[in-house]
Parts: sequence; structure tokens; C-alpha cells
Amino acid sequence: MLETPDLAKFGRSEQLHAALIGIYKYCQANNEYPGNNADNVAKVKEMALEYIKAGGENAIQVEIEDDVF
Repeated sequence: MLETPDLAKFGRSEQLHAALIGIYKYCQANNEYPGNNADNVAKVKEMALEYIKAGGENAIQVEIEDDVF
């Protein structure tokens, strides 16, 4: 029996995937994990969006909410 998904959080997994891509790209560029401040969060978000846009046709379609990111 399959568990019923929580449709109130529809699209959340794509946003979390984008956040992980941003953290990975930040770590590659800076050789450290981003700190928990507004500047680093903005950089991670920017890197994630750049990576997603570079995907072309195969890019995931996601609108990132700041609360999730």
C-alpha cells in the first residue's frame, strides 16, 4: 500500500534539490560550507538558479520560496 503524499507541500522536493545543488556548487567554488547568514544564502540561491538555467531543456522547473531555501 502506498502512502498518500502531503499535497500541501507539493513541489517541496524540487526546491530542496535546488538548495542542495546550490550548496554543492558553493562548496566547490569556496572549499567551505556556506555560513548561516543572508549573504551566503543569497550566493547559494544564485548558484542554484544559474545551474538550473544552464540545464536547458532538461532543467527542472522550480520556483524557489525563501522559506524553504
